[in-house]
Amino acid sequence: MTVRRIRDLHRLCRGEAEPFGAGVRIERTGGDHLKVIFAVGGRTAFVITSLTPGCWRRDRHVRAEARRALRTLTT
Repeated sequence: MTVRRIRDLHRLCRGEAEPFGAGVRIERTGGDHLKVIFAVGGRTAFVITSLTPGCWRRDRHVRAEARRALRTLTT
């Protein structure tokens, strides 16, 4: 189940990063969290999200945080 969540998260973040021309990389933190790293040119920004299905709105929160992070990279 964990691999599926990571794959879905990567797909969601790639969809948000494409209009900005950013690359996406996902790393695991020490606990039950994931770090999504966006890279545009030489600049990077990241978003931390949970790995466990604690919140049913997780995808909406990640999408909003990703857009905010990507906007700061491109300005």
